[in-house]
Amino acid sequence: MSAKITDADVLKLRATAEELLAQGSAILTQLDAWEAVKSIQTNQRRSSSALTVIKLVAARLGVPFRDIADKSRMAEIVEARHLAVWLARNVSHESLAGIGRLVARDHGSVLHAIHAIEDRRATEPDFLKLTDELRGWVEAQLRNRFLKVNRK
Repeated sequence: MSAKITDADVLKLRATAEELLAQGSAILTQLDAWEAVKSIQTNQRRSSSALTVIKLVAARLGVPFRDIADKSRMAEIVEARHLAVWLARNVSHESLAGIGRLVARDHGSVLHAIHAIEDRRATEPDFLKLTDELRGWVEAQLRNRFLKVNRK
């Protein structure tokens, strides 16, 4: 015996297939929205972390944050800015442009600052020790802040 497929059966199958496609599309849209939200949250955490790093470095070096984000070319401010940018990049993994926005610089200036610190670290053992100690201190401060927030 063979079953006959009627036009009504074909219409039901087509309607079911269209409904499944619509549900699949809605699920994909929800997944895309979820990924977008996660991406935004990640970027906000990075920027927040980079800003915290820069503020910590400023405080540790005794340079006001507003001076780091200013256009000053005074040697001690430039060095503090370079250190803050270098640490922000290495600790928070924020983008060059993102760090630049925090200190009123473009990504090229941020890259220059990072290279300047790396060059000094490679040639000046005392500076290498100083930057390693500063990085350790900043990372400890961030860990402590993270633990305080998660205990609440």
